[in-house]
Amino acid sequence: RPLRPINLVFLLLGLAAFQWWIWTLVSSSSSSLLCPVENDSHPLNNNKPRDICFVTCIFGKDIQEVDQPANVEWYSKNWCNVQFLLVTNLPTLSSPGWDKRIFSSTSNDNYIVESRQAKFLAWKVLPGVAEQCQAVVYFDGYLKPKIRHRFWELSTTTTLTKFQTIVRQVQNHPWGLSQVKQKYFNGLSMTTILNNLVRDRKDTVEHVNATITWLKRQDDYEEVMTYYLNKYFGESVCVQCACI
Repeated sequence: RPLRPINLVFLLLGLAAFQWWIWTLVSSSSSSLLCPVENDSHPLNNNKPRDICFVTCIFGKDIQEVDQPANVEWYSKNWCNVQFLLVTNLPTLSSPGWDKRIFSSTSNDNYIVESRQAKFLAWKVLPGVAEQCQAVVYFDGYLKPKIRHRFWELSTTTTLTKFQTIVRQVQNHPWGLSQVKQKYFNGLSMTTILNNLVRDRKDTVEHVNATITWLKRQDDYEEVMTYYLNKYFGESVCVQCACI
């Protein structure tokens, strides 16, 4: 038979109490991952080592034409031993929670190409990263770490723990890289995908042709292969890693 209103109220209160109990268990077991409330964001120039440096790159002609950075203030203040670095050529770009690094554009307004240096070589071109960051997690500027809202993962440290687990796996892998497969491109040829970059104004004809020429010289080149996402990935800060 249907629940009476008073019984429904007690049921909801019971569920809320259970969720609070689960939250206290999870948060107490991982409280060491959270920084004290009074902590502010931690610039790399204080020589404090970081487990993870989150990096994003946003380059463009003006701030109206580019992605707006996600707000990461809560993460930068509450997650210990991490740093959020925004690399851009736009000094006035909003950067809530990010440590903004300004790079002067030198590639004749080819901003996509310009952004690739810090995206793929953060440990090499950003001062302090190689010395103080154990690993780099890159994601496009409009993204931020995802907080799960399942009742058994009420503590936001769960998300950080998962990042730390992935970072340890990256550090122990000979390639020092972690990516997600791009299933959308399944079955497409490499030539088609690269030429689409020119169509979408994400690269130049010269760069794409040079890339295709280089790829076809490789002994293991295949026109159709497995593709991976580059809008987020993890890399070890490791100059001897094969893929970097």
